[in-house]
Amino acid sequence: MGHFVEVPTCIGAFLDENQIKLIAPYGVDDLINFRCSPIPYYRQDAKHMAIYQQRMAQKQWHQQWPKLQIDGI
Repeated sequence: MGHFVEVPTCIGAFLDENQIKLIAPYGVDDLINFRCSPIPYYRQDAKHMAIYQQRMAQKQWHQQWPKLQIDGI
């Protein structure tokens, strides 16, 4: 998860005994509010933002989910 590019994909789940536990270092607000933004590492400069922007262009999430708000593009 430390290398994930966007906040809503930076989430994990695991089973602890009989409970599902979530790991979400940047929270779940973006996921719940249908928003996509880069993790802080990719906001640090234009070079890193370009990686995020290229990824968003390749994934075409806005076509599959038209109400998705994509920050930074």
